[in-house]
Amino acid sequence: MMTVVTTTDTPFYDDSGKFSAKKFIEYLDTEGRNVPYDREKPEKGQLPLYYDEVKFKKAQLVFEKYKSCFLLVKLTGLLALLLNAVALKIIMLTKKSGTPETAFVRYRDTFRHVLIWYSSDFTVGSKLWKSIDKVKSMHHSANLEATTVPNVLLITQRELAATVWGFIGFAIARPEYFGLKDLADSELEAVVHFWRVICYLLGVDNRFNLCRESLAQTKAIFHEVTNHYFKRFMLLRQPNSEHMQLVALEGIRKFGFILKPKVVLNMLNDVILMDRVKYYWLYYDMNFIERVYDVVLRLTIKLMRYRWFRNIANVHITRKINRLFK
Repeated sequence: MMTVVTTTDTPFYDDSGKFSAKKFIEYLDTEGRNVPYDREKPEKGQLPLYYDEVKFKKAQLVFEKYKSCFLLVKLTGLLALLLNAVALKIIMLTKKSGTPETAFVRYRDTFRHVLIWYSSDFTVGSKLWKSIDKVKSMHHSANLEATTVPNVLLITQRELAATVWGFIGFAIARPEYFGLKDLADSELEAVVHFWRVICYLLGVDNRFNLCRESLAQTKAIFHEVTNHYFKRFMLLRQPNSEHMQLVALEGIRKFGFILKPKVVLNMLNDVILMDRVKYYWLYYDMNFIERVYDVVLRLTIKLMRYRWFRNIANVHITRKINRLFK
């Protein structure tokens, strides 16, 4: 039987009484790292008290409307997570992303779960519940592997909570880069609610959930994470991050997408750094063909804000997905 449980928000305010995204992130970093991931929480079939079926289903409709945009957000968010030293260690530990072949399987399965979440519901025995259970089992297995390796961090509330940034971080912090600038606040609120619920079901304690009840607070948190933490990760690149990013892109190319790694990684630099001139030394040199792809990608993203073009892109993406999972 499906049940609903209550949760308690922990306020994070500065001396003036204003919500502070910086204090929230500091709390997540200092406290969240000490709270281990618990596979048994929440209990199977539990939904949080704040669950709103109307908002949840609205988010699913928003995804269908902007499918190509959100999948591009997910792709770049994945590449950005590989800049995070802790996330990188955990991903490398599992040994499921070290080659284009294993990366293809890993990220294909990740995309499959996301597509199920955006299209299913919470009826007993639904694909959504089964998918949530599967992902929690994968996290549990990764934790068990980590216990056998010295000096490797386990999955904690900090790592689990930060993962949501990879799914929608850029949609909130950099919507203009993904054709989402015209997204209405009511639509964005629904998307935030959707991921707040998903994170809860995956075991994120409400204290550490980046998706808050307030859209303004959520925006502030995602801007703080993007502008400070991931910008710092970008400037202080981890030794293996570039290799893992290139392997991930080679794996995702097997989906049937035409991807030029240097073009995509330069786009990631644009999204996080927002200044090609100032940070020129972090950008990849591109040949003529890659420069053409760079221009086409920029133009494509600009056109994504128009419904007619987005509809064409969504049809194309849907065909690719259907062939991938047939």
